[in-house]
Amino acid sequence: MSTITNLPVNEVVGDNDANIIFIVYPQAIATMSYANCWSFVFFVMLITLGIDSTFSGIEALITGFCDEYPEVLIRRREIFVGFVIVVYYFGSLPTITYGGKYIISFLDEYGVSLSVLFIVMCEMIAVCWFYGIQQFSQDIQQMLGFYPGLYWRICWTCCPVIISTIFLLTIYKTSLEPMTIGSYTYPQWSAYFGWFLRLTSILSIPFFAIYYFCIAKGTIKERWQFLIKPQQNNHSQTIAPSTLQRDLLTTIRTKDSAPNDNETPMATNNAVHL
Repeated sequence: MSTITNLPVNEVVGDNDANIIFIVYPQAIATMSYANCWSFVFFVMLITLGIDSTFSGIEALITGFCDEYPEVLIRRREIFVGFVIVVYYFGSLPTITYGGKYIISFLDEYGVSLSVLFIVMCEMIAVCWFYGIQQFSQDIQQMLGFYPGLYWRICWTCCPVIISTIFLLTIYKTSLEPMTIGSYTYPQWSAYFGWFLRLTSILSIPFFAIYYFCIAKGTIKERWQFLIKPQQNNHSQTIAPSTLQRDLLTTIRTKDSAPNDNETPMATNNAVHL
C-alpha cells in the first residue's frame, strides 16, 4: 500500500487506530482472492468483538450497582438494564457524527488509559497483598475445583509491582498539552477537561476509602482492620463444582439403577455407593 500510494508507511497507517481498521485492513483484504468473502468475515469479526466488549463493560457497571443497592435493583434488574442500555445508546450518538472520530480519540486518551491502569493497580494490590494470594487461591479452588499452581501465584504476587511501575511511567509521560490528530490540535480547555475526567475516576477510590475510614467505629487500628477485611454475603453459599458433579453423578446412577422386576435391592445399593 505504501508503494501504491507513494507514501511513507507511517503516513499510510496514520495516528488513528480507526484508519487501520476501516482503511488499511479493508484495502489489504481487497487485494486477496475472494475479497468479498474475507471482507464479510472481517467486519463480522469487528461487530462480534465490539458486542463482546460492550457486554463486559455494561455487566461490570450493572453488577456494581446491584451489589451496592440490592434491595432496590435485584427485583427490577431487567428495568435497570434497559435504562442503562438506553443511556449508553443516546450517549454514544455523538461518536457517529462527522466529528465523532475526535470524540472517540479524546475519550480513548483521557477516559481509558491512565484511569484503567490506576483501577487495575488498586485491584491487584487489594487482592494480592491485602486479601492475600493464599485466600484468593482457596476461593478459586472452592469455585473451580482446583488449586492454582505455583506459577500463577508467583505472577499474582509480582503483578502489583509491574502494574504500579507502568502506571508511574505513564504519569511521567503525560502532560497538560492538548492532543493533536493529524493537522488538527485540540483546544487547550480540552486538556483540562480531559484531566478532570481522569481524576473523577481515579480520585473516587481514595475518596471512598477515606470516607469509609472516617465513618468506621473504633480506634485507627480497628478501623483499618475492619476496612481491609473482605465482606461476606451471609445469604449465599458457594458449592464446589466437584461436589455438584459428585451429587449429580450419584443421582443419575441412582435413577439408572432403579430396581425393577429383574433386579435385586442389593444391586441398587451397590449402584448408589458407586
